[in-house]
Amino acid sequence: MAGHAKSILSKKREKSRAQEEALKEVVALYTNELAKPEDEQRILQAVCADVQAKWWQQCRDVTVAVETVRCWAKGGRGHQEAGLESQGWLTLEEEELVVKYCLELTARGFPFNHRTLKYHVDSILQAHLGDAFPEAGVGTNWTNHFLSRHDDQLGRYWSSPLKAKHGHVDTITKQGIEPDCIWAADETGFQPGTGVKE
Repeated sequence: MAGHAKSILSKKREKSRAQEEALKEVVALYTNELAKPEDEQRILQAVCADVQAKWWQQCRDVTVAVETVRCWAKGGRGHQEAGLESQGWLTLEEEELVVKYCLELTARGFPFNHRTLKYHVDSILQAHLGDAFPEAGVGTNWTNHFLSRHDDQLGRYWSSPLKAKHGHVDTITKQGIEPDCIWAADETGFQPGTGVKE
């Protein structure tokens, strides 16, 4: 985001993503090398060094460990994927669906806040896990961590009127809303006098 300093967590997450992208690149190249005849194959250390040098030229501090590449080439996973699957409430697919739902609702003019996001995720997990899911729902900081995990797609912004962004007309035409169904709403799309401050 322009004009805002990145948090330490954001910087760590970016570095970790870059590390995993570099590892995926090395694994793909190494797999291609293994498909070649044995006398034409380059050794794994050379492939790792080439990719690491490429990333360093792009001013990205990435270290490619040979043993990690060997493990990944045999079907291993990155620590982000493994951590999310073993420690997270939602699976990777469910998280992507929640992100997609958030983006869809904001495109319609109904942006998510932390309380709405928590309610939506609690509903999914209650249906999915039943009595194994705690009554209080996800933790108090879960939505903050969710937003920081998906900061490349979701962000925190001040709202603006739909007409100012030309979203009002787009939303009405895309959703097929008839003019007689639009009533008791001001130019921002909210009912006047019934809003509450959050």
